[in-house]
Amino acid sequence: MNTDDPVKGRVTSRPATREDILAFSSVVKWPTVKALIGEIDGEAIALGGFAIMKGRHIGFIDITEKGREYLEKSLMVRAALIRVMVESLREAKAAGVRYIYAEADTQFPKARELIERMGFHLDPRSQHLYRWTPNNGNG
Repeated sequence: MNTDDPVKGRVTSRPATREDILAFSSVVKWPTVKALIGEIDGEAIALGGFAIMKGRHIGFIDITEKGREYLEKSLMVRAALIRVMVESLREAKAAGVRYIYAEADTQFPKARELIERMGFHLDPRSQHLYRWTPNNGNG
């Protein structure tokens, strides 16, 4: 472990429970969701996965303010986030998912860069949604 890294705790991920999802979202009735919760020493800092809405897979990640601070300062946390995202895309590919759509949150300048790094490309039909296919890479 890098001794200069500000995060000294254990970074883990696990399948999210309904309670985890409700803790991150004010939406009372969620569509079908498959998500992972990211934790540092048992404290939830991120929720990410796929929601199925109207037959489409929508990729999402929600990060707490503390989680955003960790992402800015910790190489270990950034590496864990990317590792989990890549694994999720591999699972989607293995399950036969043909497309996943995502939107880059303009409040966070690196969102677009991260989405593109994961193999998403700007969807030519919408011009604001990004689309992943199994052939785009990272899966």
